[in-house]
Amino acid sequence: MQTLQSAEAPPPPSQFEGLQIEQGDEPNHSHRIDFGDPDQAQLWELFMLGLTGPPLSVDECRALECAGLAKADMAEDGR
Repeated sequence: MQTLQSAEAPPPPSQFEGLQIEQGDEPNHSHRIDFGDPDQAQLWELFMLGLTGPPLSVDECRALECAGLAKADMAEDGR
């Protein structure tokens, strides 16, 4: 009688195989938002609107970029 040797089965193909993840620049943690500041609170509202609301204008995108809340190419991705 022969003993069965456990043969390792190849792992099933991953649904993420071949997926390339683009990594941007390191986040700039020097920009701290003071939500008590009316201007910063307005920027935060713009940021949240950009996530859930209609597309932001170019000026609104620039304001978010300056505050460190958006990527510089945000206006180019169709939003």
